Amino acid sequence: HEALAAHQLLGATYELHAGTPLPKALLSTARLHAMSEAELWLHAPPSSQAGRPPPVAFVSACSEWHALTRLGTALEPCQHARAAKAEVESLLLALCHVPPEPSPPRLQRADAAARALLASIGGRGDVRVAECAVGGRGLVSGRAVAVGSCAVSLPARALISAATARAELPAGVVRLLSREGPWAEHLQVMLLLMRERWRGEASRLAPALALLPPPDDEAGPPSAWAEDELGCLAGTDAYWCAHAARGELLELRH
Repeated sequence: HEALAAHQLLGATYELHAGTPLPKALLSTARLHAMSEAELWLHAPPSSQAGRPPPVAFVSACSEWHALTRLGTALEPCQHARAAKAEVESLLLALCHVPPEPSPPRLQRADAAARALLASIGGRGDVRVAECAVGGRGLVSGRAVAVGSCAVSLPARALISAATARAELPAGVVRLLSREGPWAEHLQVMLLLMRERWRGEASRLAPALALLPPPDDEAGPPSAWAEDELGCLAGTDAYWCAHAARGELLELRH
């Protein structure tokens, strides 16, 4: 309510006809409704600003998707809002557009190790590790995948989870972390992975850990980014999650 009031949108109504384009104020309202608390705080207009604030701009792909899908649902019963509906659909298509990957895909150097690991744990699926056109790496299927079919399957016993960590970490460590409650289960997994990476080739998880990016990798986790790099995520949930993860790692070290 405070954000809507600050943008002079609280209580606004809109009359749409067949040729009426999507009102910018209506899109701004949808964007405000979809923002996280951090995004609302970061993009609040200055209290000293005179006149009507400018339209609310695109903030993040996640909040934009929620804004457009909610807006599309709200406009669905409006039989005479064809132009506005078409504009929402166009914005959604542009947001979700992914450039086609090259064919055949360029396999990543970890592909052979990943396929060997999948076979060793009893997994099934014709998947390959390939370099993505937009950067990074991802899984691609080596065959056509029908709708509803299984692309890849993994046995539950092979998953690295809090239960795995509790079974393998020293009992004293598990008791200490258990006092923090269920929310701290991921800390047990973090400790297990740190210990197994320290063991190197002697670890039973060595084949899986070898597939993870090295700690100094350019595309490492946001918690390892420099502060100016992390600033690019300001206002998003990822920014706060990265800071929280950084604090947890510091606490573990101490």
